Amino acid sequence: MRHSLPAGVSNPSTLAGRLRAVALWTEALPSASRILNVGCGMGWLERHVASGDRDLYITGVEPIEEDLATVRQLVSDPRVNIQVASGLALPFTDGTFDAVVASEVLEHLPVGTENIFLSELSRVIRPGGHVLLTTPAATFRSTITDPAWWLTKHRHYKGSAVVRLASRNDLEPVQVSVRGGWADVLSILDLYIAKWLFRRPPFLESFWRPTLDRNWLPPADGGFFGLWIELRKTPA
Repeated sequence: MRHSLPAGVSNPSTLAGRLRAVALWTEALPSASRILNVGCGMGWLERHVASGDRDLYITGVEPIEEDLATVRQLVSDPRVNIQVASGLALPFTDGTFDAVVASEVLEHLPVGTENIFLSELSRVIRPGGHVLLTTPAATFRSTITDPAWWLTKHRHYKGSAVVRLASRNDLEPVQVSVRGGWADVLSILDLYIAKWLFRRPPFLESFWRPTLDRNWLPPADGGFFGLWIELRKTPA
């Protein structure tokens, strides 16, 4: 099952690669208006929703208040709610959301808490609702080219392992693919060098954009960099 883009989707032209693919997936979900974004970071998805005209309502969460400073400063839209919450104990009633996005979150959780996390995601979405997970893929090239793996043993996952955990929590796979490639590796190095050494935006951001889009936008598959896992809550 792949989601096509409906008429009237707002243009996520400021995003590229994985971020653009996640934004388009969120907009294309049928009958989804209440979205939870776990690990909203600086609020790129929230800013995207606020820039469009669709009746999407998004709640972005981070575990500590300091992590929400940027998104609170940049987004003031009634469709966007920002609050402190742990993905391991979400402060929402059962079935609150139509869909959940957890992009590049799983690998940052405490070791061994992945099942608790997936249980919480399953609990807060309605039956038939969708979950989108992205996380580093456990491929040789993805792992060996990840600076964070060398420095902190940044975790990478196999799609089959994540799907097994999801199935224990009433989440069935819709699509599992591996996306991204060398452009992702090189663009991240560009980001690190530009940000940490020169305190500026990436040097070649516009250069990477077309390749990143091809690597991540549907029907992308067959890469080595990151997992793209779509799940559906088993109907009651």
